Amino acid sequence: MRRLSTEDIRVKRVTTHGFEGAEEAAALAEALRRRRRRPKWLRPAAIWGRRLGVLALVGGAGWWLWSSGTAGAAADGVHDFAVVQAGHLGLAVKEIYLEGRYETKPGQVLGAMAVDQGTPMLALDLDQMRLRLEQLPWVERASIERRWPDTLYVRIRERQAAALWQVGDGHILVDRKGALIEGVDVGRFAYLPVVVGDDAPQLVAQLLDLVETAPDLADRFVAGVRVGGRRWDVHLKDGVVVRLPARGAVEAWKRLAEVERDHGILEKAITSVDLRIAGQFAVRLTDAAALTERMKPEVKRPPGAAATGPGLDA
Repeated sequence: MRRLSTEDIRVKRVTTHGFEGAEEAAALAEALRRRRRRPKWLRPAAIWGRRLGVLALVGGAGWWLWSSGTAGAAADGVHDFAVVQAGHLGLAVKEIYLEGRYETKPGQVLGAMAVDQGTPMLALDLDQMRLRLEQLPWVERASIERRWPDTLYVRIRERQAAALWQVGDGHILVDRKGALIEGVDVGRFAYLPVVVGDDAPQLVAQLLDLVETAPDLADRFVAGVRVGGRRWDVHLKDGVVVRLPARGAVEAWKRLAEVERDHGILEKAITSVDLRIAGQFAVRLTDAAALTERMKPEVKRPPGAAATGPGLDA
């Protein structure tokens, strides 16, 4: 037997249903009936007797042993005999149909499945194959189904990259659920926001949900930094940092959106907006803007806003 190659994989959108227990035996019977209806597959009566005998063992004795609770050597013997006979009858792996692959390479799928062409279909441990597939970086969930007489249908659901977790000088892709997508070239994902902090991956969904409550601000969002394991500093385009409170962060973020719509505060020469104290809105100007501000007469500002916010601790 030779190891299957990427040439044996067919990528196709399909709707499939699993086979378990009696259902799998019925599917096997149907496969044999289909083969018998084709004139070119006609065999002597003795061969068909063997096929029906294997089917009886798989669909009858095997099912009875399982349903009656009889296990051990008898069940193993039936299984081993059925595997050998199924291979002789042509019920062996010939090709694989793959659905749902975008980032995962076909070669990675084959490597994880570790199946040879010609392996009897009944000899495959589909659960172990599935577990190995789900160890691949992009694969969130996988399922494998036998399609008689000789095809495996593989469906995978891949993770969706949501952010880049900064670790030292490098980055690791993270999905919205906080799962790491490691061993991936992150260069083409530079458009994703960056998150920083030991617990940042687990809180990606929380941060993105918060940011998305104000779409106008979301367009400016580039990074989120965890501070003290309690709250977020949100970094916007042009270098402005929004210091959110540990509690009431969503309300504070929405308030900033309102002030921006009314006064265009983020268009000013500022370095940060401090929203950590409820009811207060502190803006820190750039050094040049602060000097210019001090030389001007008093100007009207948004209610509750200060020209230069106090240097509050995190």
